[in-house]
Amino acid sequence: MTTTYEGRRALIVRGGWEGHRPVEATEMFLPFLEQQGFDVRIEESNEVYADRDVMDRTDLILQCVTMSEISPDALAGLRGAVERGTGLAGWHGGIADSYRNSSDYLQLIGGQFATHPSKHPDACEGTESDNFVCYTVDLTDLGRSHEIMAGVEDFTLRTEQYWVLTDDLNDVLATTTHPAP
Repeated sequence: MTTTYEGRRALIVRGGWEGHRPVEATEMFLPFLEQQGFDVRIEESNEVYADRDVMDRTDLILQCVTMSEISPDALAGLRGAVERGTGLAGWHGGIADSYRNSSDYLQLIGGQFATHPSKHPDACEGTESDNFVCYTVDLTDLGRSHEIMAGVEDFTLRTEQYWVLTDDLNDVLATTTHPAP
């Protein structure tokens, strides 16, 4: 069964550190969202979160903003939208490494990027690929039974592996194991 979301509105908020390529990363998701019937709005500033009218008409927020800052009004608008049931999604540094100076944002998200391991120093070349390592994403028992993970099995990646500081109240659906130094 395919679910479509005709009449739903998605808000893509992107920006911050260009190294994570926020424009290119979010552009990859546009066809999928549109095929699912979402009317998509794209913003290059998180200040849109402070616009209650926009937020009240938004069903899904897809955020890709690495580092950066968020104003108190924008944070209040984002938090209010999520509290009212608006979906919030993101990945990588675009959500777990956003707004590091805002403890209220970190509480909303439930975690914060801390660091990632890199290749052995002897193998480093001084490029971003120094941080690309092979690792496995392992589903937890809860992850294996959770509806949002339906059809997903453990998988292996070669990219940056994040070490994330998390809230113990989170429902953890998947983990990775960092190599011992």
